[in-house]
Amino acid sequence: MNLSTKKLYLLPFFFLAGFTNAQVAQKETGEALIIIARPSDMWLPDKGYLSESVNVVKSKMAYFSYEEPQGKRAEIHNSLLSKYETAPVAELVVAKLSKAGFSIGGSSAVKNKAHLSSSTPINIFDLPEFIEAQNAVYAKSIEKAGNPEKLEGKESTKNLFGNLLSVATFFVVGEKFGYANANSAVIGNSVAFDLGESVQKFGKVLVPRPLPLIDFSNYKQADIYRVTSLKSVGMVIIAYKEPKTLETERAALAEAIYSLTGADTTPEAIVKERENDFATRKKIWADCVARGECSE
Repeated sequence: MNLSTKKLYLLPFFFLAGFTNAQVAQKETGEALIIIARPSDMWLPDKGYLSESVNVVKSKMAYFSYEEPQGKRAEIHNSLLSKYETAPVAELVVAKLSKAGFSIGGSSAVKNKAHLSSSTPINIFDLPEFIEAQNAVYAKSIEKAGNPEKLEGKESTKNLFGNLLSVATFFVVGEKFGYANANSAVIGNSVAFDLGESVQKFGKVLVPRPLPLIDFSNYKQADIYRVTSLKSVGMVIIAYKEPKTLETERAALAEAIYSLTGADTTPEAIVKERENDFATRKKIWADCVARGECSE
């Protein structure tokens, strides 16, 4: 077994152990399970931005955009010239935000803005493979970026993290992150899959955020959403117990977007999640150095 193959065999088991309780929110609506990795919970080598974005939550302001099911993009914010545009899902979210004491903000809230992409359907049986591929991309992005403790202010870091926000990056993520000729890997149930093929298969929606392995066997349909903010990324997975309807989809999206604004967490919890993410990144980097595959 060559070094490349050994690496791919070891990596998935690390993620099974390390990300069983990954930094995600899990909600249920009765009809759907919603998995949310908030951009605001992601660590970045930019202390100023991290501070400003958490201050938006402290101020109880929200700013978000998304693709309305069977409709157009909805940009939900206030400006001096106009009030936010209403839309079915937005109305549900704004009502929930109001109960939590949150208001729709303007430009001052943009640091914590989240944009939810249009949905990408995924076969329920493909979700374990998708999660493994995403966890691998998370690890590889850390290895490519360099020592997390030495990234603050580096121009190369700004370029890398900026590229990670681009959809185009994920079309070629296999080549960029070294999976173009990857050998087979083994996931938790000892099912072999080709990591390179998996990254190409899911490349459009993969983001460098860890996800826990979850039993989706009781669900019949699922959608994946990429989430982007100014400098960080996130993920939403919605799994439906029965084939979705417009009503159940809107209800699930409203729950996801409400969580993305930070209204169901606290500034302190967000800071803690970032600390957890930073600690995980340092562990992944240290392991890579120990294997002789990363250097300062």
